[in-house]
Amino acid sequence: MKVAGRRVVVVGGGAVAEGKVDSLLEAGARVSVVSPQMTPRLERMAQAGEISVVKRPYDSADLDGALFVIAATDAPEVQQRVWNDAHARGISVNTVDEPAQCDFITPGVIRRGDLLVTVSTSGKSPAFTAWLKARLADIVTADFGRAVSLLGSIRGEVRRRFRTMAERKRVYERIIASGIVDWVGECDENEALRRTRMIVNDQTLSRRFAPTSPGGRGQVFLVGAGPGDPDLITVKGMRCLRQADVVLHDRLVDPRLLEEARTDAMIIDVGKRKGTEDAQQVRIQELMVKHAKQGLIVCRLKGGDPFVFGRLSEEVRALAEAGVHFEIVPGVSSVTAVPGNAGVFLTERGVSHGFMVLAAPQSLPFDSQEWDAARTLLMAGGSVVVMMGLARTPRITEWLLDNGCPSDLPAAVISRGTWQDEESRFGAIETIAEEASGLKSPAILVLGIGAARSASPLSRERETQHVVP
Repeated sequence: MKVAGRRVVVVGGGAVAEGKVDSLLEAGARVSVVSPQMTPRLERMAQAGEISVVKRPYDSADLDGALFVIAATDAPEVQQRVWNDAHARGISVNTVDEPAQCDFITPGVIRRGDLLVTVSTSGKSPAFTAWLKARLADIVTADFGRAVSLLGSIRGEVRRRFRTMAERKRVYERIIASGIVDWVGECDENEALRRTRMIVNDQTLSRRFAPTSPGGRGQVFLVGAGPGDPDLITVKGMRCLRQADVVLHDRLVDPRLLEEARTDAMIIDVGKRKGTEDAQQVRIQELMVKHAKQGLIVCRLKGGDPFVFGRLSEEVRALAEAGVHFEIVPGVSSVTAVPGNAGVFLTERGVSHGFMVLAAPQSLPFDSQEWDAARTLLMAGGSVVVMMGLARTPRITEWLLDNGCPSDLPAAVISRGTWQDEESRFGAIETIAEEASGLKSPAILVLGIGAARSASPLSRERETQHVVP
């Protein structure tokens, strides 16, 4: 309903009426307030000419010429009279806290320039509407309004350059995903417009070269998705995911995270299955190059941090050799986040000053320098984190015991860390293999003093307190 310049009546002069007046003024209405008593703020608004007031009890004639009326008094008999009078005149009415006597709902309104955000509970709880509006008002800053104005200023240019609605939609999505709300407040109007046009120009080139020319301007983002919990992806990682045309994701990426991708994005599960890992890795690299050369934005979504045991170097080399532009977006690593979420301190002042990380595939023999270094660090009071070692836990602990580690050396196994079904087992290397029996992959084995500290009363408080890595 367009209310700009139209007369609207608010019956009541208290705090609730004041809130209704604010929303109506934001929508451009001419507001008349009828009440024998009014809040000091409404009085000041009347003196400033922002609203008109009638300081007396309500009368049916107050509705003359009104587009609609809001009844916001504490008197049930007055509320009912307003309802009856409005309906007799064919005027829509909203009776506060009486959903059955509302012809329409008045949402909470947040205006930031050309941006208008409304909040409504369909009349169920005006108090909740007010609370949520206040929360959103802190989030939706003036920069949101400036971003909307900037997008509006290039609308004609985008329409001229891109013929179809699908192409235009993609351009706007790229601009928004670029972080326009973050940087629009950091520069003046001319610089903001220049940055926006750069993105538009880039999309024009992408369309011109796509889909087969090697000169296309596709791009690959190699993104760390974090250890499991979808909330642990970085802000930049989420931004890349949301703008991608194609998402190539690992098997262990939480499905809830994939829901953040665009509805028209191509989602491809490239999670490796045991036995053909090398062939599957080659296929992943081929898919990245193929889609990028079609002028598309590809998000290669990898678990944890792609720099750590993620075969990132192979993917980077493949993209570089193919001449594909790429960017690496680090993620929260399982190496530290999973133990931290389980209350395990890998380092602690005066106790443990270093830790080592090992992957434990079958290809790494125990007579290697890496395992010898791990044993040495454990004997010196450090900690060792073993990735992908759940199945080899019995052999790992047996080798450590045979090579001088004490049987009471602390140990912990954390299964599906940061996921909703996370499980942890704590003990010593002599018993941890048996205690970890039945746990699911992926799992991390922590050896050394850090696992011992996790068994303290402090760590047991995690049972009732959530730890954010």
